[in-house]
Amino acid sequence: MGRSKPGEGTDSSATISTAPSPVDEEQPQVVSLPPPPGLRSSTVDLGGDQYLVLSFPTPVWSLPGCLSAAEREVALALLRGETNETIASVRNTSVRTVANQVASIFAKLGVNSRIELAYAVDRSSADDTEL
Repeated sequence: MGRSKPGEGTDSSATISTAPSPVDEEQPQVVSLPPPPGLRSSTVDLGGDQYLVLSFPTPVWSLPGCLSAAEREVALALLRGETNETIASVRNTSVRTVANQVASIFAKLGVNSRIELAYAVDRSSADDTEL
């Protein structure tokens, strides 16, 4: 959790800057992003330090019908940010089985990463399955 001083972090847009590489002395690129829908902020005092807490609602994911029931469970866990180890533990199966299911999900949806999965599923409207 990052520290925040009173009055900081109240801007309604996020800014991401990338540091230049050691051989590139150009100015860093600054990109302004809109805040996610429903963004809320508050501060918490802990041990004399003040922390900024940001929260926003999680999306409702639509999963394509081409996934099996097991793959749907694994896909939803991936979208929640769970690791293969955590998924295997919760599902009482091996990490290798989960890895195979992840590979199958990626192949069926034509994606190569968890980020691409979230992007692909966000644009799908085949089913209304909530996290």
